[in-house]
Amino acid sequence: MKIRKELFRVEKDGFFGAYFQNPVETNRCIIALLGDDIDDRMAVSGAKWLQGRNCNVMTMAPARKDYGYHSYPLERFEKAIAVIRQKGNRKIGIVGASTTGMLALAAASHYPEITLTIAMTPCDFIIMCTEQSCKVFANNQAKTLHLPLAWCATPMEIRIVTMSEFHKNG
Repeated sequence: MKIRKELFRVEKDGFFGAYFQNPVETNRCIIALLGDDIDDRMAVSGAKWLQGRNCNVMTMAPARKDYGYHSYPLERFEKAIAVIRQKGNRKIGIVGASTTGMLALAAASHYPEITLTIAMTPCDFIIMCTEQSCKVFANNQAKTLHLPLAWCATPMEIRIVTMSEFHKNG
């Protein structure tokens, strides 16, 4: 059975993604960050698996065959969440692994509409960004990276911690 999808483009929609409507009616959607594309074998297999758990699926990536999540604008999730809501979904989750696990945690901490977060083996560091710089904290050391002003559209702070650090520090 061929899986149906609706494609979204950054230039037109504000994000790069594919929406996989579940053939069974549901009001749940998972944003799936599954690698470097939105409709390759891994993305479609993940969408089918999640549909089997009664979810609609929105896969997202920076661009076609692009694994550039290191500079992924969080504002793209806001656009995707609006589309997901317009399609009748009331419960929204997000899943990612490794680099995209870190991004899933950042998106969930920034957008309260995301009420389920699955971050498989997220990176073990903290990132804090402003318009001028980005501080990366790892192994109890901090390094400041100065960024061009165009890198961030608005000042924001993102704090990402591992579960062990969360439980250790409360």
